[in-house]
Amino acid sequence: MIDRLALIAAIAAIAYFIAPGFARLIASARRARLFRLLRARTGTPCSVTGFAGGKLTIVTEKGEATLDPRKTRFIVLSGDGCPESLGWDSIVSIDRGIQASVIAPEKWRTRTVCVFHANPETMDMDTRRSRVAGYRERRVPVATPVKKYAVAAGAFAEFAVFFESLSEPGFATISVLALVAACGKALPYCPPGLFLTLLAHAPGAAGQKKSRRRAAVDFLLVAIGVALNVAVIFFVIRQVGFTLP
Repeated sequence: MIDRLALIAAIAAIAYFIAPGFARLIASARRARLFRLLRARTGTPCSVTGFAGGKLTIVTEKGEATLDPRKTRFIVLSGDGCPESLGWDSIVSIDRGIQASVIAPEKWRTRTVCVFHANPETMDMDTRRSRVAGYRERRVPVATPVKKYAVAAGAFAEFAVFFESLSEPGFATISVLALVAACGKALPYCPPGLFLTLLAHAPGAAGQKKSRRRAAVDFLLVAIGVALNVAVIFFVIRQVGFTLP
């Protein structure tokens, strides 16, 4: 029984916390490197003319050139200095004539960076690039798709442990814990603990960052809500037929 408890805990820790956290660190490092590049180099101004042979065609003061999507990272820079990566499916629908700048690679391992400037008529490019530093200082959280896949894989693994434990006599508690772990990421958002989660996420004063004490209280509220939901799940499952020790 101890080994299955350890397995349930390990799956939850890796899928719900370690893997997403590690992916977020990598994404943050990549974005920090991109910010340094955008602040240090302005690139060659250009405009998009179309597509040819699966490549983006641009025109610069030196003439026409093409960008291979396999060797180019495409970025759109908004007015507040926020850089957002663009996939090739977004590039093929981009407006012809949009202004951009191309930053050539400094090392053989680095791809070319093509930066599109959204709504350039409302702000000159130098001002827009200068806002990159201000956006970086706001420490906006990095979103990564790894989290949803890790959570899905963790839930699947926990369900596998749940169904496997059902066939073992005396493993009712293990089965319930595996089921709870499979729904672990949703526990803060299930009633009755949901009300404590909403209270913890209530906005503070406008423009003010939460203090450490407030953050600790919010964490405690969410933890109490999760514990309450776990207790409710155990109670309901026992009522419908599980024999718990």
